[in-house]
Amino acid sequence: MAAANVLLAPVLALLALASSATAAGPYKIKSTSGARCRSAPFLNSPIVKTYAYGAPVTITCCSFGQVYSGSQLWDKTTDGCFVHDELVKTFTTNNVAPWCTGPAPSQAPCGPKSGRTCIVKDEVADQADQA
Repeated sequence: MAAANVLLAPVLALLALASSATAAGPYKIKSTSGARCRSAPFLNSPIVKTYAYGAPVTITCCSFGQVYSGSQLWDKTTDGCFVHDELVKTFTTNNVAPWCTGPAPSQAPCGPKSGRTCIVKDEVADQADQA
């Protein structure tokens, strides 16, 4: 029986590593006004949940979406919704979890190639309210 435990230990360690590689965090919301978690990575997507300042979030995957504060990086949380990476204290501007896979979001990303304008009006003040 002891030999079986010795053989299982590396397998269990690999399983633990694999499961931790699929999600990152928890990280804290750094925006003092909190953060809205949306159904897709776009400012006009429905709000699914709101996180308070300092709330912990675990990121399951990262996605590109609408530009906010100069970045298109959005984080999908374990709640199944997207919060802009700029509002999460990840200590980096890069993705901290694997890229999201599966069906594309319900809207195309904004920008010249998509035909959608990222910022339609002077939204500098409005962006904090929308994200």
